[in-house]
Amino acid sequence: MAAVRTPDELRAPFMRVQTDRLVLRAVSGEDVDAVFAIHGNPDTYRFHPDAVTRSREDSAAQLAGWQREWPEVGFGFWAISVADDPRVIGFGGLTKRTFRQRPVLNTYYRFDPSAWGNGYATEMAGAAAGLARNLIPDLPIVVRTREANPAARRVAEKLGLVRAPDLDDHLVTYVSHWGAIPQS
Repeated sequence: MAAVRTPDELRAPFMRVQTDRLVLRAVSGEDVDAVFAIHGNPDTYRFHPDAVTRSREDSAAQLAGWQREWPEVGFGFWAISVADDPRVIGFGGLTKRTFRQRPVLNTYYRFDPSAWGNGYATEMAGAAAGLARNLIPDLPIVVRTREANPAARRVAEKLGLVRAPDLDDHLVTYVSHWGAIPQS
């Protein structure tokens, strides 16, 4: 079992990450318009149309919840931009959740449709998984998505996550090979 790191110890390496093409930074209150532009766009929610954000106020509440995670657990969602352009093209990262009575690291991402097809989700999720495997190795990484979303399924597979059909419900489930989730 690895040493448990405090939120303060996790925050520094997660706060701002630079990948080959992306800048991943902790979300801030200034991101509310970008949250609404991306999460309020029905095209962004092609596989989950009921989840479209309906107002800027809803986006502000969603963002406030994301911001609370950083001091509580030491990581959370990033605002994502291409390295040479400060415009936010998406949001994503890891959240600590309980799944089947076990703490897990849930992988999340949502990009503006104009950014789709460039491998940004895989690049962001790979950076998040790499940090998690080094700093929080006892918690499994989980991707849960709709069966009809082949792009999200490919991201999970590229991360090295293993399909776990016995954990499916209305979503298909992938887990990291280094920490299986026991059945409830």
